[in-house]
Amino acid sequence: MTKGFVTDVMEEMDVLGRKVYMCGPPPMINAALNTLGKLGVKEADIHYESA
Repeated sequence: MTKGFVTDVMEEMDVLGRKVYMCGPPPMINAALNTLGKLGVKEADIHYESA
C-alpha cells in the first residue's frame, strides 16, 4: 500500500496535453491544482468536484 499525497505521484506523471478529472476534499484539490499549474497543465484541461 502506498501512502502520501497525490501531488507526489502527479509530479512523476506525463500530464501535458491531457485532460485531468479529479474529486476529493478541498485541501487535496487545491494542492493538486497548484501542482498541475506548475507542471504546465492548462486550466481549461482541469475539471474537478469537491465536497
